[in-house]
Amino acid sequence: MGQAFDETSAKELHTYLIKPFERYLGEKHVVIVPQGPLVGLPFEALIDADEGKFLAEKLAVSYAPNAAFVMKALEKKTPGASQVTALYDEKIERDTHEIKHMEQIEGLQVTPHSSKGMSAEKTIKLLGGAKIAHVLLHGKYHSDDPLQSTVKIGAGTDLRVNILRQQNCWP
Repeated sequence: MGQAFDETSAKELHTYLIKPFERYLGEKHVVIVPQGPLVGLPFEALIDADEGKFLAEKLAVSYAPNAAFVMKALEKKTPGASQVTALYDEKIERDTHEIKHMEQIEGLQVTPHSSKGMSAEKTIKLLGGAKIAHVLLHGKYHSDDPLQSTVKIGAGTDLRVNILRQQNCWP
């Protein structure tokens, strides 16, 4: 079972892990390659003590397994995305406005779907039919077997990632 959110720790971790590198970070996006005990740390939730903002409010945060993967990904031309299916938790969207920000990107058509009342079957159908999907949900990561990780849909329904993968809804 996870621990309760600790704002003091979130600020301290930001101070030690992010602050020293801020001058090297871009203005929009950062790719994190966590190692060891940092693998399970949600860097998006770290708080800048000076501004009181979560890292996710300042930058888009992505993760990669190693630096070689990042370099290879950066070498590839990103395919133009014009249509995105977004599945979101209403509370997270209220707090982050992530889907709202996506809808403001010129040339991007976002089709938002609230997870409220969403069944496993509806979720599989929705994500399976999406060319590009953006998922803004809470979940539980199982480091010993990642395919047993879950995302929370609907009213407390947990959907295992391996089910989504079997239905060709997850990479």
